[in-house]
Amino acid sequence: MVGTFDLSQRKHPTFVVFGRIHPGCDLVMEHPSISRYHCILQYGDDRMSKTGKGWHIFELGSTHGTKMNKKRLPPKQYIRTRVGFIFQFGESTRIYNLTGPQDDAEAEWDCSPTEMKLRKHKKELEAKLRAAAAQEMIEDEKRDAKGEDEEDGCGWGINYGEDAKTFTAPEHDAHLMEDREAYYNQDPKKALQKFFEREGFDMNFEFSEQGQGHTHKWVCSIEWVFGVVGEMGEGGEGSSLKGLGCPCARKIDHF
Repeated sequence: MVGTFDLSQRKHPTFVVFGRIHPGCDLVMEHPSISRYHCILQYGDDRMSKTGKGWHIFELGSTHGTKMNKKRLPPKQYIRTRVGFIFQFGESTRIYNLTGPQDDAEAEWDCSPTEMKLRKHKKELEAKLRAAAAQEMIEDEKRDAKGEDEEDGCGWGINYGEDAKTFTAPEHDAHLMEDREAYYNQDPKKALQKFFEREGFDMNFEFSEQGQGHTHKWVCSIEWVFGVVGEMGEGGEGSSLKGLGCPCARKIDHF
């Protein structure tokens, strides 16, 4: 140990100034890489972690910076420091250690340094996953909103209220029907679901199995809102639903 500086002997009631200027600084350091006014050690309330009063270090934006526990500090931010923390100023190799009462020391780890690194890595990974999940939800909402806009553009040829007074039969333009056909094939169940929701009906599919071995297949049926039994789709459970959805969507479009 080269020397000590008693913080109680500071010139100002709540802070200590580090730098090369004398007599402007409380603790004068002569290394050429240290700025005239390098940093401040400030005593006050911990407004970030809400842990009561304590010492905070404030880097004044010096040219060569300040390190706390071997990590460079961001400029012009109050960073909570505790008893036992070490500091390096500028390019000087001299190390400063903050001493004081043990109740202001950082709590000891309940695990080894390796386990602590694993915990930190796990927290960072969880944070990335949460951010990715949030971004995915935002993109899904955008896609759903875009899909609703496309569905509103289809119209299905059904209007109510004032629009019913000026009802005109839908135009069966070939290009338009090709776009709708692509929409049906992309997600026929969703296309039907939107129609049933507008009508205020529940859409219920019924699946049944027929045949055995190579003749085994699933049959899907649905009851129309018009009171008749709808189309049937055959094949696997997924393909039978798609096989049913497309013709149903086409009939609704012509209705």
